[in-house]
Amino acid sequence: MVTAAARAGYDLSGHRGVQVSPELLDWADVVLAMDHAVLDALRELADEQTVPKLALYLDGRDVPDPWKQPSEAFTACVTAVEAGAEHHLVAA
Repeated sequence: MVTAAARAGYDLSGHRGVQVSPELLDWADVVLAMDHAVLDALRELADEQTVPKLALYLDGRDVPDPWKQPSEAFTACVTAVEAGAEHHLVAA
C-alpha cells in the first residue's frame, strides 16, 4: 500500500496503526471504517455517546481490501480512498 500510495503522490511512511479503544473513540470527532466488518467491530466497542461518530468511509460500500492481491488491487484501493476523501473533507 505504501508503494501504491507513493505512486499517487502520498507518503504513508510515517503512518502507524493503533489499536482502537473506547478512549480513542471518545477522543475522535468522526471515526470512518473502511468496511462493514470493521464498522461492526467499532459499534461493539462504542458506547451510546460514540456510536453516532461512526460511519462507513464510502457511504454504504466497502473499500476493497487489497491484502494478498496483485499491485493493481492496491492501486484500485488508493483510487477508492481518493474518491471518498472529497466527501469527508471540510472546506477551511
